[in-house]
Amino acid sequence: MRTMVGWLSMAQLVAFANSSDGPTDPRALYKLPVAVTVDDFDYNGQRDGRQFKSLMDVARWLPWVRGERGLTLFKKGWQPHLGSVLSRFARPLDEKQSFRLSTELVTWDDVWLYFAQCFWVADHVHATVFCQARFEGPARPVLTEEALALVGLENVPPPACDAAMQAWIDIHGAEAERAWESSMTGR
Repeated sequence: MRTMVGWLSMAQLVAFANSSDGPTDPRALYKLPVAVTVDDFDYNGQRDGRQFKSLMDVARWLPWVRGERGLTLFKKGWQPHLGSVLSRFARPLDEKQSFRLSTELVTWDDVWLYFAQCFWVADHVHATVFCQARFEGPARPVLTEEALALVGLENVPPPACDAAMQAWIDIHGAEAERAWESSMTGR
């Protein structure tokens, strides 16, 4: 399936999520085939990253919208929420260039899910992105164990991750969030 970043529709993404190539387990590395389009550039001919950010958002949640899971998300009123992102670019993506966006759930804590996403052209990584994300319900943030249960990962301990990701998690993880909240509230 070839999809263009600027023209992605929800129907195409749901079709990909439910195809044989679509992700079932968020821990597995899955790649979404896309291409850079003319509308990924502004009127000065400079790259506009908004479409790529939206694409990364959608790619992280594909396992959660597969089949009946999507209906469950809708009924519960869960919305994806991005906490923090670290991006590192090695090479540019040029106009009309095909690439694959790989997404993998690397680890988690009781508050956040941590993803690694890469932009691939052939066998070369053009950008690497670490993301901290979760679902938010109508009244409260969704616990990680609830979100993982929806994709069949009940009572699975978080896997260990590499040193670079762990250092980033130590700065942005649940413990850091609790310390920040307590300093803001004085508790």
